[in-house]
Amino acid sequence: MGVPLFDKESDEIISDSMNVLDKSKNIRKKYKIIHEMLPQYTSRQIRQRYLNHLNKRLCMNPLGNEEKAFVIRWITTNQKQNGIIHWKILILDLKAKFGLLRSENTVKNFFYSRMKQLSRSRGNQNVPSAQTAVPFNNNVLTHPFKPVAMEPNFQLIPQINEPYRMVPHF
Repeated sequence: MGVPLFDKESDEIISDSMNVLDKSKNIRKKYKIIHEMLPQYTSRQIRQRYLNHLNKRLCMNPLGNEEKAFVIRWITTNQKQNGIIHWKILILDLKAKFGLLRSENTVKNFFYSRMKQLSRSRGNQNVPSAQTAVPFNNNVLTHPFKPVAMEPNFQLIPQINEPYRMVPHF
């Protein structure tokens, strides 16, 4: 499997530092400060490690059926036309509704594994568009997903309404 990127000592430094930095609300670049203590990791790696594994408020239990239904329903109604899903907002809404803070990885892994499972059940190796995806529990959800844009699909076609004509004034 390989050597883990973070060791216990680094995890403790990150956790302890975040506990101290969270108490002082006006510090903006918390992960950069921790990066200065642990230069072998980037600020982004530290942020991901804390938000997905070390945050003591995270619920590490699997998503319940109601939470899964909520995630699917939320994505159905809030996914942008270009396929963008605002995971941070979804996680905050999950916490507001169920009182449990979930990691971004947990929610993304559920959704994308569900999409992959649906594509396999249809005998299709391509990721299905969200429009064709059937919710995991038809009793809970009855409406389809909005389409997911996998690649930009546009053509730049110049449009000229009327050619510009010079009219001389005498």
